[in-house]
This record gives sequence, C-alpha cells and structure tokens, in this order.
Amino acid sequence: MLIVEPDLPPLLTGHAVLPPDSPFAAACDGAADGRLGAGDFTYATRADIAAAALVLEPEVSAGTARQMVPLLFVAVAQSLGAQMPPKTSILLRWPDIILVNGAAAGRLSYAMAEHDGVAPPDWLVIGAELQVASPFSSADEPGTAVHRTSLADEGGGDLAAVDVLSSLAAHLLANIDMWRDEPFAQLADECIGRLEGYDRAVGIADGETLIEGRILGLSEACGLIVKATDGRIRELALPDRLPSTSARVVRGGSDTS
Repeated sequence: MLIVEPDLPPLLTGHAVLPPDSPFAAACDGAADGRLGAGDFTYATRADIAAAALVLEPEVSAGTARQMVPLLFVAVAQSLGAQMPPKTSILLRWPDIILVNGAAAGRLSYAMAEHDGVAPPDWLVIGAELQVASPFSSADEPGTAVHRTSLADEGGGDLAAVDVLSSLAAHLLANIDMWRDEPFAQLADECIGRLEGYDRAVGIADGETLIEGRILGLSEACGLIVKATDGRIRELALPDRLPSTSARVVRGGSDTS
C-alpha cells in the first residue's frame, strides 16, 4: 500500500498506521508501553478519512493537561478555516463531535495515563478524525442522513487527507507553543465561541443524558460551564478519555463512528 506522508513540523515524528488499526489506538498503546513519546504523531490518510493522534508528556497536573482538548479543537477549526470555503461553519458539539455547517464530519479523541490528580500523568494522547470524502454512495437516498457530512460535501472537494493532516499538525504545534506562554483564558476565549450552544440553548451531553441550556465558558480543568434552561449553573466535567466508556448522546441519532 502506498503511504503518502503529511508534511510535519520538525518537532513531530510521523508514524503511519495501516487499516484496520486507528492512529489514536496506536498512539495510546505506544505511549502506554513506552514505544512512543512526546512529539510522536501517528496518522492514517485514506481517501475518505484523515485521522491523526499526537503523544504528549505533560509537565502539569491532569486537570491542566485537559486543556489540550480545547486546544486541539481550536487547531482543527483554524486548519479547516484556512482550507474550506469562506463562511464555512466549524463548531464542536460537546465534548467531541466536529460539526461542519451543522452536521457531524469528525470527532476528537483523547486519553491520559492513570494519575492521582496532582502529579502530571505520564502521557497524554490527543487525536482527531475527519470525514474527507462523502460517506454516502450514489445509491443513498437524498436526505437519509442529514446529520452527517464530509469536507467534500461542504465545498472541500479538492482537499486530500494528507493536506488536511499537514495543516492540522502545523496549527496544533503552533497552538501548543502559544499555550505555554499565554493564560488559559485566551485559549478558552478562542474556543468558546466555536462551541454549539454558546449563542443559543441546545441539548448538551453530560454522560448519558442531555441538559438543555447555554454554554457560558470553560473552567481551568476544562469543565464546561452551562446555564440550564431552569436557571441552574452547572459544570460538566471532562472525563479522562474521549470517547468515554459511557454511551454518548449525539442528536440526530448517529455520530461519526
């Protein structure tokens, strides 16, 4: 199988992953057994899917390390914003579904080593998967899955998976460098307006349930601060792994699995 390598920044080391393995699973396994370390970037560039994961070795507590999740999404949004047609809407349906023009076109993943909440976890893996080509065949009835889409279906028909990942890697590394020097509030401000539910009340996933409300912000530990329609203010904790082991609630009846 011919593998086309993304153009990665010098600080990242690429590792191609062949089907049926996923870059995220490969990165988690490699980090857990010590084969992969900080800066290792696993990826897969199929015709229809662009998927990648980055191994990090945090020097901060698990709560602070979770800030890599909104940082990852901001990098995804910046990358797609630079490659997709003008005015393309890129949002995150909390906590992990990437929306392009309102429909699911990808997902975020992350996991970290076991930790005590105080000492830094030994490793952290963040990953993203994007549907590049249409997931539908010509035989599909129009409108059968309006809650799903692809970059091609939304005007990015000229994009190749390898180009998507090259851009994502560059934005991701640049954002990590900025995160080291800037307060989290700046990252939170960059992320919050890109979350579905920031400008209107929606159903927001909290484990296996939906909470109807509006998003107000992000805590330092990346808890989602929500004002429910009953007036209560709640903070929805981000788990140590995405997708979490509990059933995730995704409106429209499907996700990008």
